[in-house]
Amino acid sequence: MTMTFGAAEDGRYDHRLFPFMRRRGEQTHVTEAYVSIPPALHITDSEGAIWTLGFDYNERDWTVGRWEYDVVRNGVKTGEFARSVEFRSGRVIIFGSDGRRVWNGRQFV
Repeated sequence: MTMTFGAAEDGRYDHRLFPFMRRRGEQTHVTEAYVSIPPALHITDSEGAIWTLGFDYNERDWTVGRWEYDVVRNGVKTGEFARSVEFRSGRVIIFGSDGRRVWNGRQFV
């Protein structure tokens, strides 16, 4: 069971409530290597996409102490849950109960 607090049924967060989840204007920088969420609020990848952790969580993992939140790209859920999101060598990597997964441009593998 997934607990939902901020996203609509289509998986999109309201950017008026969570403006940090979207790009504001022309993006001119990329997050430096080895930045991790948390403690960072968001990461900007080489495509200009904004990555962050959302507010929804997997209740099954929470009850046993594995705190994982939904992974959000440009304010839209990716369908994955993770404990952390990292930007390493130009790639977005997530870590969670399913192990380490890397974004391939369309999904995490």
